[in-house]
Amino acid sequence: MITNTGSNSTPLVKVEGISKYFLQHGTFKSDGHQIKAVDNVNLTLAEGETLGLVGESGSGKSTLGRLILRLMVPSEGKIIFEGNDISRLSGKSLLPYRRKMQIVFQDPYDTLNPRMTIARILHESLDLRGVKSPRERQDEVVRLLELVGMRADAAQRFPHQFSGGQRQRIGIARALAVNPRFLVADEPVSALDVSVQAQILNLLLELQKQFGLTMLFVAHDLAVVRHMSDRVAVMYMGRIVELGANDSVYFKPLHPYTRSLIQAIPIPDPNRIPPDLPMLTGERPAANGCAYRDRCPLAISKCSTESPEMRMIQDDHYVACHRAEETAAGDVVF
Repeated sequence: MITNTGSNSTPLVKVEGISKYFLQHGTFKSDGHQIKAVDNVNLTLAEGETLGLVGESGSGKSTLGRLILRLMVPSEGKIIFEGNDISRLSGKSLLPYRRKMQIVFQDPYDTLNPRMTIARILHESLDLRGVKSPRERQDEVVRLLELVGMRADAAQRFPHQFSGGQRQRIGIARALAVNPRFLVADEPVSALDVSVQAQILNLLLELQKQFGLTMLFVAHDLAVVRHMSDRVAVMYMGRIVELGANDSVYFKPLHPYTRSLIQAIPIPDPNRIPPDLPMLTGERPAANGCAYRDRCPLAISKCSTESPEMRMIQDDHYVACHRAEETAAGDVVF
C-alpha cells in the first residue's frame, strides 16, 4: 500500500484502498460475476493541486471521480475529505460536503435542464449557498457568467440557444456557484470541437489559479493531462499503474502502458515519435496476475501469477510493474 502519493502538505482529499464492484450478470451477488471497475486505489490531493487521471475508455477513471464525490457508494475503502471520512455518509450528513465538491461533466448537452433558463439553473446552486435576495442572486448570476466569459444577457436564454463550448462554460459557472474547494473535471472537452477545447482548458486553468481549487482532471489524452496537471496518475483496468510529477511521467515513463499512451498522442512530425515505444495491442486478460501482461513487451512468468504492487521507484514517482527498476535503470529495451 502506498503511504505517500501526494505532496508533503496535509491533503484535502485522501483515498484509501477504494474499490467499486459491479455485477455483470444476475441480480444477487451469488448469481453474477463481479466487475472491478475500481480496484484498491490509493491517492491524495493536496489543497490547490491539480491531479491528472489518464487512461483509455473503460479504465475506471470516471467511476473513481464519482466515488470521490460520493455520487457512488464505494464497495471497499475510505474517502477522506478535509480530514473526515465521508465514505458511508448519506442524506443530510453528506450535504455540507456536497457543497464543497463539484463536477464538470463530459457532455454539456445532457447536463443542463432544457426547460430552464440559465438564470434558473444557476439560482438552484445559489439557493444551496444561501443566496436568497433576488437582487443578490441577479448580481451573482451576472458575476458567474462573466467569470466564465459569457455575457450577462445569456441569463435569460435556454441551453439549446448556445453552442457546446458555451454550454460547458455555463456548466463550469454552475459548479463554481457554491464556492467549492474540490472540482472533478470529467473529460470536460472530449465532446467539444477541437477549436473550442483549448479555450475551455485555459479557462479551467485560470479559474483553478484564481480560486485555489483542488482539481481532479480526468481525460484519456495524456497531452491534455500534461497541460493541465501538477501530477499525473495513469489508470488501467481499475488500478493506478503509474503516478508521479507531470514531467517525470511524461518524459520518463516507467510503465509500458504509459509509454503506449504517449505513443498514441498525435504529433504532426512523425520523426519525433520514439521508434522503440510499443503500440498498444492485444486483449485485456483475466484478473489474475498483472492485468497488462498480454499487451506488455516486458512480460515475464511472474506477471501471470502475481499482481505488481505500487511502489516508489524514483523521487515521488510510483509504478506498479515487476520490472520497473530495470526500466528506470535502462536495463530493458522496449
